[in-house]
Amino acid sequence: MKIFRSIYTYIIIVIFIIGSIFYFKASYENKIKLPNGLSIKKRVFMNEKLVKINDFNCLGKIIRIYKYQGFLWYIDSHSQIIHKIDSSGKTVSTFGAPKGEAPWENSSIWYFDKDDSEEGYYVIDKTKNMFKKFSDKNQLEYYYKSDKTISNGVKLSSNIFLYTEDTGKDFNFITSDIRKKMNSSAFTIKDIVKKEYGYFPNKNLDLVFEGNFTRNSNMKAIYYCYKAGLFFSFDTNGNLQYYAKTIDNFPVPKPVSKEIMPRTFEETVEPNVFVNYSGCVDKKNIYILSNIIDKSHEKTRIVDIYDIINGKYKFSISLPALTDTQKPTEICIADDNILTVMYENLTFTNFKLVL
Repeated sequence: MKIFRSIYTYIIIVIFIIGSIFYFKASYENKIKLPNGLSIKKRVFMNEKLVKINDFNCLGKIIRIYKYQGFLWYIDSHSQIIHKIDSSGKTVSTFGAPKGEAPWENSSIWYFDKDDSEEGYYVIDKTKNMFKKFSDKNQLEYYYKSDKTISNGVKLSSNIFLYTEDTGKDFNFITSDIRKKMNSSAFTIKDIVKKEYGYFPNKNLDLVFEGNFTRNSNMKAIYYCYKAGLFFSFDTNGNLQYYAKTIDNFPVPKPVSKEIMPRTFEETVEPNVFVNYSGCVDKKNIYILSNIIDKSHEKTRIVDIYDIINGKYKFSISLPALTDTQKPTEICIADDNILTVMYENLTFTNFKLVL
């Protein structure tokens, strides 16, 4: 009887161990595999093109980083102050309108833009659904309050913005003159998604196609999706030039309602994976910070690089994690081939790209 119990116990332990191995293996693989499979094996790594220059730290609750006029700019979402810093992290200047609910005040800056073509700067105040133009002395010059929810936007030229709109049936890209307070064009991605994936979601399109814009010094804009392996290229008039899939071939997720408590539902998507963390663009390339990785790169994240002319994949670079395992969360670049990476603990690292 004792022998039987010992054998029985041994069998249970073995089953438990084997089950655990498969469970954790499946748990890991579920993070990177999808119903239609991934193409991460197609990546070509050229890490020799990445040369570290320096690193520094910044304080604040930083949500977005930009490069304009040879400087790094970032938004502190807590104070609503915009910081201008040099390549060593030294603050050159800070500016911004007072924090508040009036049109001339800011409550939730999500986008900031400044270039050499004109004086002043632009912001998108997300909670107010407002586009705003300020002088360099932080005086409000004009604003446009949209009757639609503004999820994301980008400046194309003086007064002209491109932004996204979820109508409930369509996911549109809208071009708008914020000074004249009028829309000039609209483009829906429904036909593209149906063609590429065989279906189009019927609700929660802002969750399915949530993403972000980035632009280069020529005002060429790119929109990349956070949870789908898809990005779109637009010219300076807001016309679609092309769309492309990311190298991982991540599908468009489907909207679902999950019961999190009895008769309480949460609107989400499946698979609910953050695919693309950040993106930036210069005159030659599109850079997308990917979270879809294989086991050999699980301790960091990867920058996939695409041709700006047609969106074709070129190669990838694995960004090193910090010694305390902090991972990259934001990237930005200008025409000097200096890639600035922000990590989870607000450490910034400048890398030279040898292209």
